[in-house]
Amino acid sequence: MAGGSIRARSNRSGSVVLSITELEILREVVIPHFLKYPLLTQKRADFELFAKAVDLISAKKHLTADGLREIVSLRFGKGTKIPVELLEAFPDVIPVSRPFVEPRDFTPHWLAGFTDAEGCFDLEISKSITSIGFAVTLIIRLVQHARDSKLIHSMISYLGCGTFWLGASNEGAVLNVRRLSDISNIIIPFFNKYPLHGKKKN
Repeated sequence: MAGGSIRARSNRSGSVVLSITELEILREVVIPHFLKYPLLTQKRADFELFAKAVDLISAKKHLTADGLREIVSLRFGKGTKIPVELLEAFPDVIPVSRPFVEPRDFTPHWLAGFTDAEGCFDLEISKSITSIGFAVTLIIRLVQHARDSKLIHSMISYLGCGTFWLGASNEGAVLNVRRLSDISNIIIPFFNKYPLHGKKKN
């Protein structure tokens, strides 16, 4: 993808961020890409609101009071934490309704890419009453916002293994695979056939 800048994140060791702020690249490269290859999670709603904001800015609407208020309404509609100064500056702006994204079918390649971004391969060692005093637990975990619970359930059905867990305060939907036979017979063969490409492959 042309354009953008890459920087390391100070709060997460080894993590980097790709940022694209140039309007031309957003309009001619990024938005067409995600229209051709749609996001499958509820994050697609964020994209749809973002694309509307890009259209408004491209039309210079952000230089008018009404256009700016429309963009602020889109920002409020995302549902993420809004800076206090923005709320104070636009106290009467009504957020747009956030679109709902109906879960779609996904490919195994998409699931591998999703795991690259959102998956965890954990090996937990804890004290136990076994003869050596410790137990080893293998856990494969995929985490997403609770609003994507349907998608997590569809992953469980697709893989034929795993359990669903809703995190504290209903904020996270989690797929857990703990059964050794499932890890050996389903998960490892899956990622051998559809390999990870990021650092998580290690």
